[in-house]
Amino acid sequence: MSYPVSSFTSTHSLMALAVAKSAGKFTTPARGETKTFVAIALEDGVILNKEQFEKWLGETNIEVKQGPMTAPARVIVRAKVVADEHDRPIEAKDNPFAKLDDPCDFNYSDPVEFKEAMAIMAQYTYFVSGKDFSLSDDTTIRKNDQIYVSLKTDSNGALMLDGTAGRLISLKSRAKDEYTNLDTCQILSNVFAAQASSASGGIPSGTGAINSSTRFSYPGEKRNIPFSTYQNAKACDPANTEAETLQDYFTNTQWEAFKKGLAQFEGNYASVNQWQYMGKYQFSVHKMKKYKMITQAAYDSIGGSKFSQSGEKGKATQIAVEKKLKTMYDDPKSWAGTDGVSSRADWIANKNEAQEKMFIKHANDEFKDLKRKGMIDTSNPSDVGGMLASAHLLGTGGATNMRKNGIVKADGNSMPGHVYYVVVGQGTCP
Repeated sequence: MSYPVSSFTSTHSLMALAVAKSAGKFTTPARGETKTFVAIALEDGVILNKEQFEKWLGETNIEVKQGPMTAPARVIVRAKVVADEHDRPIEAKDNPFAKLDDPCDFNYSDPVEFKEAMAIMAQYTYFVSGKDFSLSDDTTIRKNDQIYVSLKTDSNGALMLDGTAGRLISLKSRAKDEYTNLDTCQILSNVFAAQASSASGGIPSGTGAINSSTRFSYPGEKRNIPFSTYQNAKACDPANTEAETLQDYFTNTQWEAFKKGLAQFEGNYASVNQWQYMGKYQFSVHKMKKYKMITQAAYDSIGGSKFSQSGEKGKATQIAVEKKLKTMYDDPKSWAGTDGVSSRADWIANKNEAQEKMFIKHANDEFKDLKRKGMIDTSNPSDVGGMLASAHLLGTGGATNMRKNGIVKADGNSMPGHVYYVVVGQGTCP
């Protein structure tokens, strides 16, 4: 499972902000001082290195008043301010975020409401990390995390939204269940990841582009988009075009870049989504059985191969899926002991590198299947990485249908397969 992205750009964000100002939602009074606040992340943060960050700034025209960049990377995230730094509520008259509609209140199966929600999301402020920002677990900010941020205030102490990015100071706390009001917003996690990825060369114009036909999808939606309109151009050479395994096919740098790019969409070792896809690469229960992480008896107890690990988010079917799988995974008897993993805790701790070992087996199986079907260009690592990423999201059948027949399918989180193809594929050639 993935964290979804949208296709609107920061140019639209600034336009939406200008419209909001002209409509009287915001004012720009005399400046006061910069203050610290508590905010909730509306999306996963995106990590950009210095070159990518500077390109992002140039493309967005966002103003960042934080001095020259000396840190290895920046984290960028949109967030909603909810309190001052001492967790005290802010009066509505002093908090322009309180005047914004909640984008999660909209119906994402309705195209009109979808566009309205995107326009609202565009009004929320970007927050950019400073040079001393770091996280101990080597991950980025995640959707619904509480974070400390700083923003300009006016002469009366009210927050100002004027097109200038705020500063991401630090993580306050990881997301808790009480923030489920944001969890119902299916499409806002990583809402600008595609645009940010373009700063690393992931979304240029022409070939290898997520083009104008690439609006955001609905869960499970299929669309006709010719593969040639976004096919990745060759940007590097593989280590061995005749290799049977990905470790021999990719150079070490390409292999690590591919894994990192995929994981930035998927999660970290401890990630568990609402359908109980687990770990850094968000494996399904069917993959957990295939690679013998859970027992046959445990697999049969939930319905085996007939079990559908899906359901509309927040609805009875999805809740039932989550409950059944949590019960199964929480029972130590469900685990087969492969690679020393005998519990859910062992798995999310990546005991004995179990998640990485399973990913290698899984990725190599998909590599062999795609080669057998003639669905990858082994002279082009960007194509191979992209197809593997799409197959990880949709299976080799879905990736084949995307390439051969121009049928682009989205997963349950509204993520289209060709976004994985372009962003992860081009990132494979750093």
